[in-house]
Amino acid sequence: MRVLIWMSIGCTFIIQSCDIFRNDDLNPVFLDITDINLVTEPGEGANTHNIRDAWIIANGQDVGVFELPVRVPLLEPQPIDVRVFAGIRRDGQQNFPIEYPFFDVEAFTIEDPPGSVVSKAIDIKYRSTTKFEMIADFDINNPFNQNADDFDGSYMDVGADDLIDGNNAGVIYVDQDNPVCEVSTGIPFTAEGIIGQKPYLELDYRGNAPIAIGVKKFLLGNLFQTEYIIILKESEEWNHLYLSLEEFLSEPDIEEYRIVLNVDIEGLDVEEAYCYVDNVKLLRF
Repeated sequence: MRVLIWMSIGCTFIIQSCDIFRNDDLNPVFLDITDINLVTEPGEGANTHNIRDAWIIANGQDVGVFELPVRVPLLEPQPIDVRVFAGIRRDGQQNFPIEYPFFDVEAFTIEDPPGSVVSKAIDIKYRSTTKFEMIADFDINNPFNQNADDFDGSYMDVGADDLIDGNNAGVIYVDQDNPVCEVSTGIPFTAEGIIGQKPYLELDYRGNAPIAIGVKKFLLGNLFQTEYIIILKESEEWNHLYLSLEEFLSEPDIEEYRIVLNVDIEGLDVEEAYCYVDNVKLLRF
């Protein structure tokens, strides 16, 4: 998996290319990529995503990392074998672009004459080696059915208000009399052999209060520990998160774990909150 350094390399390429193109003897082919679409197969859940970048290789050479939409000049000799990888922002951090390890590559060949503009629709699929530990679309049931807070009036249910996909989404409700809702998946997931399998959590979310996401670890000796990884800011619009879990599940004494969601409005100027999650996917190799 390539990392952020290619972003600077890609920018350098463009700047240098501006000088190169002043030479009339060199005439690039321009590759236009407006967006990258995710195509899912049965058993892979919804095709919602937040693909932000294209990582481009031409004739085996790294061209760079480009935020979409983009027009990229390619000066490689014809025919040009192009490979495009889909880039996301890890853990919701705008300054942490990575090539998402679970997406396969889109490969094609350009044989258009120099000076041409080639518009390409990019369809990305999950790699065949991806294992989906959990897919929760809330259309049939709510897998977050273990309540861990002390408030009877806060809860997580399913609802059909302003959906991003499907027929239902998971809804967490809290108010000032019941300001905390903490729920976890009822089914535990094994942590055995998790190192190197790059576990990730994907989900769509929105709401008028922050949502904390973490893991409840079941340790040797019948002990357990809840560790929160990220707090998502309130948002009226749906967002898609890619959250890496590997460093939080790499301790050798973890036997099982559950995914935990928490909404807490204590001390906030919010009378009541509705927070929505949907298309929750737990993936690993």
